[in-house]
Amino acid sequence: MTPRLALALALALAPTVARAQPALERARERFEDGQRALDEGRYADAARAFEQSLSIAHRPGTLFNLGLAYRSLGRCTEAIQSLEDFSALSHDEERVSTARAVLADLRACPATVTLSLRGAPSEVLVDGQRRPLREGQQTLRLDPGRHVIEARRQGYAPARAEVDLDRGGESSVTLDAAGSPYDGWLRLDLEGTPAVRVDGEAWSSGDTERLVPAVATGWRCATATTRSAARWRCLRGGARRWASARRRAGAW
Repeated sequence: MTPRLALALALALAPTVARAQPALERARERFEDGQRALDEGRYADAARAFEQSLSIAHRPGTLFNLGLAYRSLGRCTEAIQSLEDFSALSHDEERVSTARAVLADLRACPATVTLSLRGAPSEVLVDGQRRPLREGQQTLRLDPGRHVIEARRQGYAPARAEVDLDRGGESSVTLDAAGSPYDGWLRLDLEGTPAVRVDGEAWSSGDTERLVPAVATGWRCATATTRSAARWRCLRGGARRWASARRRAGAW
């Protein structure tokens, strides 16, 4: 490489290096904040500081300390992931050996939940966080403690279960996302005072708007009869919730 080319390369890289240095300094500061918090037993503060440091610079030492903070908070599954990632990246044999010893104890910590999902859920949440789960049976590994599991599907009330898990415990949960359909609104705008029936049930005169129980997906049929004519119309309703719960299902 010629001196001129080396100088040009150094000048080109200088802005990138200058920008990287403040970021690395922030990562180090947050790491040191986390280390102090860990030493003082402020584990939530330590985890937060290590997470912030890790988001700037992905360093094995930060992963190791973050795993220790998670372990002290009882967040077993995250502790396992952090220490496994550390073991895969680090060349420090002594600390890797320590991480493996901690991992051997941690692997007995998470509880197992056998989750059975029905009703074609469009979204599944565990403690408010989306999980890529679909209909059928699957196994979840969760930290000990209380958890809320929800299965959602448009047009239905969320199916929800709460579980309290012991260290290394087991539990089974079944959720049907289509188990509780929302009610739908059916509106008929009528001229005159015909005799009206909806699904064979008589409506009183002037009762032009009414909540129709949505007990199953299907059709709702209305008939309006006068002395000279009978008119009917079938509308798709049932378990499908009308948008914003009160959309006009149809006009006569």
